[in-house]
Amino acid sequence: MMPNWLNDESFRRKDLALALSCIALDVFCDKPVASQKRQLTALWRNHSDQAKRSNRLIKGWQIKIKQLQRDVDICGMQAAEERLLSVINELEVLVINERRRIDEYARSQSLKSITCPRCSGTGLMQSGKCSSCDGRGLFSPSADNIRQHLRHIGLGRVSDKLWDSELRPWLDNCLSRMHIESNEAVKLLLDKLYKESAS
Repeated sequence: MMPNWLNDESFRRKDLALALSCIALDVFCDKPVASQKRQLTALWRNHSDQAKRSNRLIKGWQIKIKQLQRDVDICGMQAAEERLLSVINELEVLVINERRRIDEYARSQSLKSITCPRCSGTGLMQSGKCSSCDGRGLFSPSADNIRQHLRHIGLGRVSDKLWDSELRPWLDNCLSRMHIESNEAVKLLLDKLYKESAS
């Protein structure tokens, strides 16, 4: 579909226009772009219910580790010291695994939605506006996010002139076409459902 749209256009950088078409599809489907994924990952890692649970577990284990290390320092018997060190190692493994688990969880969540995990999409906190999403509740990509994404996927910097003259209008055109085609598809499906229910 989108490559066919490109055939009707004359671009100086068709590679950038094609990449921008794919980014437009992500934006249309409410998927975050690269710079937003990093930010969302950090927010999921710090503010989700899973993160709070993980942090409680990790803090508990770290307290136990400190207590056991003090016991090792005052322990006079080698066998007892080895047992304590073995327990410390097991707890350290638990800490590492839990951090890895919450990192994987945060990364997977950041790919699913552009909703702010700190305010749960409301844009509000008890203290007022959510500072993470600037009170929007969502991480809708800005033009700067999209330009950063082009650099992130290895297509290099985009000059202001090229962005303003070709790429930004193309992005807007793609999004507009996607909305039109989506509305037409919904209309066709509704017509078909209506005809089936009438017969």
